[in-house]
Amino acid sequence: MVRKIAIFFLFSVFSFQPISGAERLWQAQNAGISDMDIRSVSLFSGDGNFICATSLKGVYFSQNRGESWEEIFSLKPGTGEINFVTFDCSSAETLFLATTEGLFTTKSQGKAWQRIFRRVSEEAKDVGWIALDCLDCRKIYIGTKEGLYFSQDKGASWSKLRGGLRRCEVRSIALHPSNSRVLYLANTYGLFKSIDSGRAWERIYVTSYKLTNEENGEEEETEEESTQINENQNLINCIAIDKRNPKQIFIATGVGIFVSHDAGEAWNKLPGRGLISDYVNFIVLSPDKEGVAYAATKNGVFEFFPKLNSWQEIYQGMTARDVRSLALDIGGRQLFAGTDKGVFKTIEVENARKQRQQQEEKVEIDEEEKVDFKQILKEFSLNEPSIRQVQEAALRYAEVVHPDKIKAMRRNAKLKALLPDVSLDYDKTVSISTNPDYKESVVGPRDWGLTLSWDVGDLVFNSQVRLIDGQARLMVQTRDDILNEVTRLYYERRKLQTEFILSPPEEPEDKLTKALRLEELTANIDALTGGYFSGHKK
Repeated sequence: MVRKIAIFFLFSVFSFQPISGAERLWQAQNAGISDMDIRSVSLFSGDGNFICATSLKGVYFSQNRGESWEEIFSLKPGTGEINFVTFDCSSAETLFLATTEGLFTTKSQGKAWQRIFRRVSEEAKDVGWIALDCLDCRKIYIGTKEGLYFSQDKGASWSKLRGGLRRCEVRSIALHPSNSRVLYLANTYGLFKSIDSGRAWERIYVTSYKLTNEENGEEEETEEESTQINENQNLINCIAIDKRNPKQIFIATGVGIFVSHDAGEAWNKLPGRGLISDYVNFIVLSPDKEGVAYAATKNGVFEFFPKLNSWQEIYQGMTARDVRSLALDIGGRQLFAGTDKGVFKTIEVENARKQRQQQEEKVEIDEEEKVDFKQILKEFSLNEPSIRQVQEAALRYAEVVHPDKIKAMRRNAKLKALLPDVSLDYDKTVSISTNPDYKESVVGPRDWGLTLSWDVGDLVFNSQVRLIDGQARLMVQTRDDILNEVTRLYYERRKLQTEFILSPPEEPEDKLTKALRLEELTANIDALTGGYFSGHKK
């Protein structure tokens, strides 16, 4: 008699995180959008049907959750760019638009616009961020490339808030959801907190140690000081406050996402498992699930599961990679993404929910039929190239110079300084008599000369080595980008193959979607390897 056992079929066996609730599928929503290079999306908090999206030159408005769009604002060529858009807290008729030419507003869903903020200098009028006080709708905060400005009369008048802040670009602003006297601001030098509506600030997260005068209240800086910013620093791109627990603050940076659980006293980096890009453009938090976050990156959209301490990409249906902005409806069920290929929104696949519930239930199976995971992985390795082979093929196809060759080039450049510059001279003297009665010409002497010269400076500092170092840095960056991308595609494809084995789709539509995704990933790997991957599959 065959003995029965009970096991759980869970994707966590392969470190695949379960999707909370129903599985999400992206759907393009671009009817009426002429410029698909979307930079910002915003949802009206009172009604998720109203959504606004911006490109560099145009503003698009939808009243039906993105099913159709109407262009309601545009900038003429050469007249600036659009940076950000947001709805008023209480009216879907009112929008605020941040541009390089100041702040605009409409009270009629774009039928008429009015500029309510403009300054003389290019830095001051370049508005990059807007934060509205939803507890007092008259108050508006805007961040410019020069600093922070505040209006307490809906934009009729403005004042600059200093409080020790330096003159630099404001990158993000966030207000405490229940106490709007508490503000968080990200600029070039870090994250700052104010508990008195912006009159005084304390730095609670550092991105630059170059200048620290802001901490002693000085407000002036020299032109030389203002340029002393390390281009590789981890600048903050976005701040998000958890409405369920306002002490929990997330910041999206160029080196990952950091979180504080005590209102900024201490910071920890969120685990990067599953997050294939450290550079995060934007972050939004679930309104009903504490700690659940969604990150927009240059490599897609990812969801963070706090209980699993890991990320999972929401990829199905998403044809764009560079995601610049996210918006989440008030119920936390639907995401909107602004990308380089237009606007996308998620729809829930109810069948996927049922399948996932079935996977997490106990299933009695015969021990003889138990899945041998090691055998599955072994079959993959026998039938397809390994990740190492694929990486090497991608580097060969891109003609990236191997690090050993770069070392040899540096060594040869240094040895070259030991070799002299050689010049060979030949000198011939011709003498001609000027006496009319005696004509004679004499040739000679003939002189040969060999000159050897060394540039002693090249022995100490060789300009060729510096040139090679510059090229090497570019090569290393290119090499890392290629390896990261081909590795991501390889294991995303492997993950999908495993899903087909452990949980084969039952519905034809779901099966077709996943099969097309598998073909897409294969084609992307072939594009990076010059067809090596498909050519070496068995």
